[in-house]
Amino acid sequence: MKNINEEFIGQELSLGMLNNAFQNLMKGKGSITCISGETGMGKTYLLKHFQDIALSTDNVSSVYVQCQVPIGNFNVADIQPLQPFSRIVENLIENKGATAEKKFARNVGMTVLSNIPFVGNVLYTIKELDRDWRQFKKEKTTEESKNVGSGASFFYQKIIAFAQKIPLLLMIDDLHWSDAQSVELINYFADNIANYPVMLVLTYKKSVAESKASPLMTFVAHHQSSPNIFHTELESFNLYDIRDCCGDFIENYKPNTEFEELVFNKSFGVPGVVIEYMKYFGKNNPFDREGNIKENLKASQFVPSTVHSAFAQTLEILTEHERNILAVCSAEGREFTAIVVAHLLNTDVLTAIKEIRGIQNKAGVVKSIGARSRYGMTTTVYEFTQAFYHSYFENTLEYEEHVALHGQIASFLKQKYDETPHEELRHQIAPYIAAHSSEAGDEETTKTMLLEAAKTANDLEAFEVVNHAFSSYLKMTGDDEESQKNSSVKLAFQELLRQSIKPVMIADGNAGDTESLIEAGLFVDFHTLRKMVVDDYHNKDYSTAADKAITYYNSREKELRPIEQAQLIALTVKCYTELADYTAADKYAEQAIKLINSIKEPIADCFVMNAVALYYYAIHNEEEANKMLRTAAEAVIYLPQEMRLLTLSNIALILNKYSKTNSNKYLNAIRKLSRNLRFEELATDVFDRI
Repeated sequence: MKNINEEFIGQELSLGMLNNAFQNLMKGKGSITCISGETGMGKTYLLKHFQDIALSTDNVSSVYVQCQVPIGNFNVADIQPLQPFSRIVENLIENKGATAEKKFARNVGMTVLSNIPFVGNVLYTIKELDRDWRQFKKEKTTEESKNVGSGASFFYQKIIAFAQKIPLLLMIDDLHWSDAQSVELINYFADNIANYPVMLVLTYKKSVAESKASPLMTFVAHHQSSPNIFHTELESFNLYDIRDCCGDFIENYKPNTEFEELVFNKSFGVPGVVIEYMKYFGKNNPFDREGNIKENLKASQFVPSTVHSAFAQTLEILTEHERNILAVCSAEGREFTAIVVAHLLNTDVLTAIKEIRGIQNKAGVVKSIGARSRYGMTTTVYEFTQAFYHSYFENTLEYEEHVALHGQIASFLKQKYDETPHEELRHQIAPYIAAHSSEAGDEETTKTMLLEAAKTANDLEAFEVVNHAFSSYLKMTGDDEESQKNSSVKLAFQELLRQSIKPVMIADGNAGDTESLIEAGLFVDFHTLRKMVVDDYHNKDYSTAADKAITYYNSREKELRPIEQAQLIALTVKCYTELADYTAADKYAEQAIKLINSIKEPIADCFVMNAVALYYYAIHNEEEANKMLRTAAEAVIYLPQEMRLLTLSNIALILNKYSKTNSNKYLNAIRKLSRNLRFEELATDVFDRI
């Protein structure tokens, strides 16, 4: 095996962790490594670098897959159950060739597969197979396996079957975008990972995973001390790392602390940003003949102010036509296909490939990843080599271009959808049609395709995906409940939920009919439910808001993260406080305090203490109210600014009642902070109450 640190700058800790896990893999012991890092920290580069090293080792099979990134504002991965594992199994089969595919089918009980046209996505052949999961059930207790969907069971068994023949290194990039069932499957692997030669490497953005309430964060928190599950966070470059980069990009570079500090200050040490500046300075030498920094550079006259401007200047080698092609490519996503780009450019596929190849050779911002199956067709697939490049070109599209391009892609895919006789192919294409139709403003097609995606998820027993598809549908209907009452799509969703969703027990212990449970918000994801509760609260329908919050909490307590539990109980306390039902408010305030004392989660603490403080103030217990807010104010220094604004607002409201002078100090802070966060409406609401 090559030196793990060869030709790689920074991230020694993460590389060392991967190396140790890989050595254990070669001894037959599996593991899971979770790597967090924000945009530009080098997650993808790290995985591909490590894969190159692993490929130099005999007797190991390595697969890299990337979770589907959102298309525009539509997170298509949420309605693609087990998509990363589907691609992993496809790659494992394709690595063996067509003959090996049949051999694989015989070895792991997939004899039917050899008789099915191989449509390029294993996921959609599952329902054609004999679903005998009894052996899987025997390997786990009833309690552990009762929530295992057939799709998750399928991939668990097939990957383990491969691992029994050759150790597997499986890398999943951008897991924060994945569906809930993929995380569920990773949980099953975690239970016995040391017993199989399977090394899973997962990368994610913590900020995205937290903002979309991904179950991934529950997995990470739950396995912090598990012996075979490792966690690391990618670090920014230090000045020594930047010096190494300078040597790679700037010809005849001699260490210059002043220049290195300038790059560090411009980039904040973010690796992806550092590299863009290095590319710029590689073409625009920052030193004079004596090796000193040029005077105009010191004055920052010729230093790009942002990474966008640095990148823009490196694109001068591309013609306007070539830049426009890249902008068109960006509409399909970070990965784009020759067949779709040819359609958008109104040309033949060979001409489109020739154009893209020219750009690839000239600028290196895109590259071919070879022939892949997409939308039921085999086509050459390309990718932007950095997420930043994709977002850059996507942002160059004008509004009308954005809408028109997504409309054309949706129309192209819909034609393929209508033409294919294979139901499995229609299911494969449906999520993409939904995403592009949504970006094009075609709500009716989006709703129909969401339903199709939900049907596929139901076949795979991916109930969380069904929930998410229905939640997305509800968000689109908005407040127009009357027109949706007899909608065929909504009725079909309700029937789907009635057939497939496990019974949900509501607060009083009685299961209601599907319609009432839907109205109560029990079949939606946490974010949608929270929005429903907040909307009811702002409409002063406090009773309905409280019922929804506590019903959802009672029915899904074990599934909710602590921070989500805290938000629901805090909202319940606020609602009963507004209703002046202090008996109920006191009951849930006590429950909320007991919760935060047991979980020790700072953000949850802040939510609860703010809500309970307002309750104490309402019953004229100023001493307890002040105590709560003082505690919240001390903790909020280390929390996100939004939490700071919430706490400051409540302090100002309470102090205003008996200390105008002290209240004004907080009001000034609220004005400044709300302006920085663009939460001016919240500040206005606070001032209106004073």
